[in-house]
Amino acid sequence: ATCLTYPLDVLRARFAAELCAMPRDSSYFEAVKFIIRREGPSAFFSGLRPSLIGIVPYSGLSFAAFETIKAKLRARSGLLRDEDLKPSQRLLAGGFAGLFAQTATYPLNVVR
Repeated sequence: ATCLTYPLDVLRARFAAELCAMPRDSSYFEAVKFIIRREGPSAFFSGLRPSLIGIVPYSGLSFAAFETIKAKLRARSGLLRDEDLKPSQRLLAGGFAGLFAQTATYPLNVVR
């Protein structure tokens, strides 16, 4: 999925960077034409490798944190199965797991 949507992320990042300066392109279509003409089609995938490398630690940390937090919540509530957790508890576990994983892997996004 990342490989398919990455060109859109490149466009988003370039439009965001142009907000500070004088915008060069009036639409996404104009931006695509400009990038292809100036830099070639491969420019849409510039920085993809660090993004893909960053997905691995993010996914691993997120999964591990989510399972750990669920186990702690389950033990604290005296429950035996994950299915017995309330939706709010699962949401809390997922939110904190995502926050932890994103914070830990954010430097990889900067490299990109």
